[in-house]
Amino acid sequence: MPKTARGIGKHLPVYPINHIGQALIAHQPAHLGEYGITLLWAGLLLAIVVYLNHHKRGAMHA
Repeated sequence: MPKTARGIGKHLPVYPINHIGQALIAHQPAHLGEYGITLLWAGLLLAIVVYLNHHKRGAMHA
């Protein structure tokens, strides 16, 4: 896999979740950055869901 694709992949939520899971299985600590990236993606997803839900309600009452 190209180096650029691996670099982009490290910022997607699957990569840090995989590392966190491996660390938990091996009883080793995970890096704080991996938790941060995962929380950032979770927050972004939550913000999108809240926005879409709010936007849908506004369209229903119009």
